[in-house]
Amino acid sequence: MFDGIKERFKDYVDTKLQLYQLTIEEKMVGFVTLFLYIFLLGGLLFMTLGFILLFIAKIINYATNNQFLGYGIVGSLCLFLLWLLVQTKSREQITDKIKKQILSNIKN
Repeated sequence: MFDGIKERFKDYVDTKLQLYQLTIEEKMVGFVTLFLYIFLLGGLLFMTLGFILLFIAKIINYATNNQFLGYGIVGSLCLFLLWLLVQTKSREQITDKIKKQILSNIKN
């Protein structure tokens, strides 16, 4: 009598565990798929940015009747934007260090 109940309970628990495992697997597959999609979309955006910059360089070359001036201007613009990014990042790190120092002084 108790063996049948025990077997049914065991089957019930096994089924619940399998369903739980399937839901976890579905969530992980969804997460990995989303991450891959975002990664590929980011790559596509960078490639598009590269083509747009090349197009702008070609337009500048055509307008100035010079082969290399457009590439120099676009390259300089990219270096300037990279420099701005580095400056902003270093400023954020400095302010984070100052915040930590102030908070540690307040706690003491």
